[in-house]
Amino acid sequence: MEQQRKRFDPMASWARLLERVGNQGKKLSDLRSNMNTGFQQLNAAINTLSNEVGGGSKSQWSIIIGFSSVTITILAGFGFLALQPIEDNITQIGEDAKVQTASTSTANATLVDKMVSKDEMQWRTQRGVECGQRPSRRPGAAR
Repeated sequence: MEQQRKRFDPMASWARLLERVGNQGKKLSDLRSNMNTGFQQLNAAINTLSNEVGGGSKSQWSIIIGFSSVTITILAGFGFLALQPIEDNITQIGEDAKVQTASTSTANATLVDKMVSKDEMQWRTQRGVECGQRPSRRPGAAR
């Protein structure tokens, strides 16, 4: 029994190989036939559709108006998407300007509080000159 298993039969192998190749050829031929049939049906459907759309004596205003409205809607959507970031940036700039204005107002108020008027400056200058002309009263200071 082991001898029969180890024995190589070239004719049996050849027959199995021919069967496989033959079946593959049949499958390819069936596939080609099915694809041709499918493409013929698709071609017929496209021809029928084109005849319905363009074949009437009356104009296709409903199709033209529908297509135009869809096109305008799509373009408006793209325009909105393009302009929305600009509007957001303008809003942000406005908010930043309000914050900057408040900050500037606070800084101006602080500056005005610390400001010395011209009259007060002249008075301080005169006091400084008067103090410089007076003899020093510190002990040990030269007279």
